Amino acid sequence: MAAARTNQSFFQNRYRKLAARRGPNRALVAIQHSLLTAIWHILTNQEPYREHRAAA
Repeated sequence: MAAARTNQSFFQNRYRKLAARRGPNRALVAIQHSLLTAIWHILTNQEPYREHRAAA
């Protein structure tokens, strides 16, 4: 939930869009899945996290 509350972040924007369509619980699970995928890529490739900027 902290990722969805972070101001002006990719995950907050994604959470808001999904919550409007699917509801807050399903949106939260989708954000958790996105975070796990990002963490896996970061650890596997040994690269630092870079904020993804989606088109507004």
